Amino acid sequence: MKKIVIAGAGFAGIHALKKLKSNLHGHEITVIDKNPYMTMRPGLPDLAANKLYTHLVKQKFGRLFDGCRFIKEKVERVELENRVVVTSHNRINYDYIILALGSSSAFHGFNQNRDKMYTLNDASDAMRIREEFPAYLEQPGHKNLVFSGAGYTGIELACTLNYYARNKGMKLKISMVDPQKEILSFMKEKDREYIKKYLNRMGIRIHTGSMVSGFDGKNVYDNSKREFKNSFFVWTAGVKAGFDGFKEEIEREKDGRIRVDEFMQIRKYPGAFVCGDMAAVERDGNILRRAVNIAISSGISASENIIRKIKGKAIKSYSISDLGWIIPMQDISVGRVGGTIGVRGNTGLRLHYMMCAYRSLGLKNKKEFLKIASCLRKIKGGKR
Repeated sequence: MKKIVIAGAGFAGIHALKKLKSNLHGHEITVIDKNPYMTMRPGLPDLAANKLYTHLVKQKFGRLFDGCRFIKEKVERVELENRVVVTSHNRINYDYIILALGSSSAFHGFNQNRDKMYTLNDASDAMRIREEFPAYLEQPGHKNLVFSGAGYTGIELACTLNYYARNKGMKLKISMVDPQKEILSFMKEKDREYIKKYLNRMGIRIHTGSMVSGFDGKNVYDNSKREFKNSFFVWTAGVKAGFDGFKEEIEREKDGRIRVDEFMQIRKYPGAFVCGDMAAVERDGNILRRAVNIAISSGISASENIIRKIKGKAIKSYSISDLGWIIPMQDISVGRVGGTIGVRGNTGLRLHYMMCAYRSLGLKNKKEFLKIASCLRKIKGGKR
């Protein structure tokens, strides 16, 4: 009997588990995650702006772990040589491991009053914004919603919070500070210009070639000597790998992602697989972008290779499955299906929610996301 550990129960880890459970019997599978639910990360901006029910984003695992062991603890250390995972209360031996611990905010050395700024890494971050943003809008004086970073997460959140404030009849100045000369550099120019025109029409100001230099807990400053007073300050300036507690030295990218071979294994440590946002997968001289569909396909690839190893078969190279991307922005969207077919407007929004339905854990959640996709109705947030 082989012992298999899956560290992380996000998109990569969950799909790896499903593949293992349906193809392996008589082996011990352990899943470790600090949360008792999976986060539907594409829905975080909607949750933060009170547009989605909580259970659509914080999705219960249900009976997913039937037949295996689930440990609700934080992974603190991984010893690759000894094949051991250490959590806050357990030391678990393994024969094979899938590391899928996701990503978290990269602060790039900035550490001023972090407890008073906002991030959007998980459902708890979204719920904090959802609870505290309305109170901020009720405060007297001028309102400044300020973002450090103008990537797709920041843009999505800026659009949803802007819509929320407008519905409440509140005037809000929104500024996004980004050190790059151009936002969303991976996009085709016509898609990028479409987004910039929309943001300008919504009154969302982008300050490129600049970066946040200070935050005193209330006011934000950038290195171009701009001051944003009385700010609701959100940090969306990139992410890094969500775990770095390895005993051994391993090859990593600047953002902490782990270099893997063509089989999704850590170099020098066969049997230790990495997938999702933790993995640095190189193709044609470039590192693949972080994306839900890549996380899912890499998790499946890692689990398939474990199955093949156990059954004495040759393992296979990871075959990339990139379905494209969509950036929903409240009432418009921009995307590329399969990397070539452009989508905008309601079509892109419907595809976004349809993909959320496809990736949801429970049938009820699938149906609710499909209902949103079919009519794009706006539902009030709140627990059921």
